[in-house]
Amino acid sequence: MIRAVARMYDLDPAILAAIAQVESGLNPRAISPKGAEGLMQLMPSTANRFGVLDPFDPVSNLLGAARFLAFLRSYRPPRDDSAQSAMTLPEVLAAYNAGEGAVDRYRGIPPYAETQQYVRRVLMVYLLGSDRAPLAEKLRDSARESPSDAAAITGRSWRREAAPSQRRAWQDDAMAQLQAIRVARAARLSDERQKSTGARTVPPQSNAK
Repeated sequence: MIRAVARMYDLDPAILAAIAQVESGLNPRAISPKGAEGLMQLMPSTANRFGVLDPFDPVSNLLGAARFLAFLRSYRPPRDDSAQSAMTLPEVLAAYNAGEGAVDRYRGIPPYAETQQYVRRVLMVYLLGSDRAPLAEKLRDSARESPSDAAAITGRSWRREAAPSQRRAWQDDAMAQLQAIRVARAARLSDERQKSTGARTVPPQSNAK
């Protein structure tokens, strides 16, 4: 599912997976104390903004998060030097957590402890597969003052570059995969509802005396 959505929006599936891991622990029913919902922990206003009708549907939630990330990828925040450059990945993650307005206001990652910790955690999971790996501990210390330093450790790109024809093929394939996922999920939910209500087939009555 994550790979299919990543293809649709030219994202590295590993960044979506890292955000999902940090945000909800991959739990599509998660609700935060602040009201963020679902797999990618979208606030209701963000879910509405990016067309998510059911935040607890993991496909819809993931699609909304991908649309948000695609928007942030092309967003041009004001800079001190007036340059209209795109946000870096750490800034995108900060905007995902605190909103692009906060990145605008502080001309970069805002000085919120929660947001700075969030950026570090996602980058560690993205780069190393876990924020608890031994190397992550070392990098966390070195990146404590500047979360963006962690992104420079590798040349890895969170964007997927492709020719338009290749991108269309990815999107068609992704749509087919997502539809299959939706059908399978609907069937599983139907089975679970039947089991929970104790539905069973009643044998036909015999007419024999």
